[in-house]
Amino acid sequence: MFAIHVENLVKTYDSRRVLDGVNLDVQEGEFYALMGPNGSGKTTLASIIAAVKTQDNGIAEVYGNRPAQAKEFIGYVPQENFSSPKLSGKENLVYFANLLGYSRGQANQLAVEMLKNVGLSEEADKRVAKYSGGMRKRLEVATAIFPGIKVLILNEPTTGLDPAARRA
Repeated sequence: MFAIHVENLVKTYDSRRVLDGVNLDVQEGEFYALMGPNGSGKTTLASIIAAVKTQDNGIAEVYGNRPAQAKEFIGYVPQENFSSPKLSGKENLVYFANLLGYSRGQANQLAVEMLKNVGLSEEADKRVAKYSGGMRKRLEVATAIFPGIKVLILNEPTTGLDPAARRA
């Protein structure tokens, strides 16, 4: 079984077909990068696999299930920011952990661990509105790497990161 299986995927916006019969198989443990020019459908494909959008035709599966049924296995960092600027970094992570079914205590403990993993422990209680672009991107990566995630989809993951943060 593939971690990701895409077969003859089609997606059309208005009359413009942005995905036209895409086929892709990614094995568990494999690193796969999509590269192509702007407008070639990379973001659309990533968002379908992440269950953010649906395809018009074809098959998209994550571990043998439609993406909507496999959401607990999928970590997704879209190109645009999604964390709430009104909440602190820790509050954002607690919120996402609660959405994944963690208890309040587990969510708090996990948030502390995740912030440490991405180098934001000292910024945990600071409102995200005060974060730099790179700090915000690191926070958003943290939301996508909770325990149990088997497929990690990063769309333009290094946008806004300085060279040292990119390497880390």
